[in-house]
Amino acid sequence: MTRFSHLTLRNFLIATHDVIATAAALFVAFYLRFEGGEGFFVRLPLLLRMLPYFLVFSVAVSYLFNLTTAKWRFISLPDAVNILRVATALTAALLVLDYVLVAPNVRGAFFLGKVTIVLYWFLEVSLSERLAPCLPLFPLHPRAPPRPR
Repeated sequence: MTRFSHLTLRNFLIATHDVIATAAALFVAFYLRFEGGEGFFVRLPLLLRMLPYFLVFSVAVSYLFNLTTAKWRFISLPDAVNILRVATALTAALLVLDYVLVAPNVRGAFFLGKVTIVLYWFLEVSLSERLAPCLPLFPLHPRAPPRPR
């Protein structure tokens, strides 16, 4: 695992993308599950209260699974496995949140539900893998100026 002091701007850009992908996957899964209707708007305030903590947790999980610190040039099989691990860990955290912390005996109904959690996993994997083709635009090391001839 890379130390925080050794992280580069590129690593922070990858972490920022992961946070945006996680938030987008959660909102889209939520919207698709409740079809943008009343159920979506009733649950939205609690989702917005929970979201900052979940995003900080997602950054920690991504860092622990070396998703933000990988030296991606192009996506490789180990990188894809790490993306699946992170998506699975975050989905498991949502499952625990929904079935243990915000259980029906507390709120009267499940907050997310099974469909939202499954949708979230697929969206998280899909949105996280979209970054890989763009990473060659960010070189690992700054390029040296060309030598005069």
